[in-house]
Amino acid sequence: YSTAFGRNVAPEWVEGELTAHPLIAQAAVFGEGQPGNVALLVSGAAQSELDQAIRTVNERLPDYARIQHWLRADAAFSLANGLAGAGGKLQRAAIRECYQARIQALYAGEVCDAVL
Repeated sequence: YSTAFGRNVAPEWVEGELTAHPLIAQAAVFGEGQPGNVALLVSGAAQSELDQAIRTVNERLPDYARIQHWLRADAAFSLANGLAGAGGKLQRAAIRECYQARIQALYAGEVCDAVL
C-alpha cells in the first residue's frame, strides 16, 4: 500500500519484523492512505511490554514503515474466525472489516492502546 506521503509499504515485511519479536505472535499492519501505520497485535504480553517491543522493532525500520499506533486483537487470526487461511496467511480484507471501526477511531484520536 501507499501511505498518505506516497511511500510504498509492504505490510508483510513489517508484519514479519513484528512477529520476529518473541512477544508478538501475530501482526496485521494497515496504513493505506494514512500518515502512519497501525498494527493489530496478537500477544499475551502487557501493554508496557508491547510498547517496548514495538519501539525495538521500529528501530530497525525506516521512518515510513514504523508503527505509529497499535491495537490488541480480540483473538488470534485463524481459519476458524475467517481472519487467516488454511496455511496461516492473513485474510487482510476480513481483518480490516472486523477491526475497521477501531482502526478509524484510532486515526481520529478517539482511542489509543499506544502512541509511539
